[in-house]
Amino acid sequence: AAPGPPRSRFFQPARATASALAARLDLEAKARAEREEATFKPKLSAKAGLAEERRAAASIHEHLLGKGAEYAARRRARQGELEAAEAAHCTFRPKITDMGAQSLVR
Repeated sequence: AAPGPPRSRFFQPARATASALAARLDLEAKARAEREEATFKPKLSAKAGLAEERRAAASIHEHLLGKGAEYAARRRARQGELEAAEAAHCTFRPKITDMGAQSLVR
C-alpha cells in the first residue's frame, strides 16, 4: 500500500474555512487596534476630567469655606422669607419713633 497521510486521530489537516479565516482576521485587527491605542496614560471619563479641574482650581479648604458661605447665605435668605411671611399675618404694627428705636437697641 502506498504511504498516505498519517492515520492518527490527532493529525488533522489544516482546513481554512471562510468563517474561521474571517474570525482570525477580526481577532488580529482587534489586537492591532489595542496595540495602537496602548499608552501609559489612561483614558478618563468626562466626570473624572471635571473633578480633576475642580481639584486644581481650589483646595479642599477653600472649597469648604465657599460651601459654608453659600449655605449661610441661603439660610439667611430663608430666614428673611419666613420672617416676612410671619409679619404678613400680623395685624398689629406699632409705630416706633427714632427715640423708641434707640431704646430698643441698648
